[in-house]
Amino acid sequence: IIKYDEAKNQKNLTKHHISIPELATIFENPFVRPQMDIPDRKHSKKECRYHAYGWTTTGWYVKIWYCYRGTDTIRIIGGRKLK
Repeated sequence: IIKYDEAKNQKNLTKHHISIPELATIFENPFVRPQMDIPDRKHSKKECRYHAYGWTTTGWYVKIWYCYRGTDTIRIIGGRKLK
């Protein structure tokens, strides 16, 4: 299950020109597995955050920031396109 905050989605869309639902497609792409679970200790002291790199289903190579909520939920915090 993928979750995100709609306010963060709007902020990410404005700042990085890509929506969180589109970023989430790196987990759906059957042809490419994202590089996942790289710890991101710099951005949060309250929760374990991670970042991942992967290809969206629309062809963008992206970096996303996320955390786990329970055993079956990923909460995407944000992300951006990479060159």
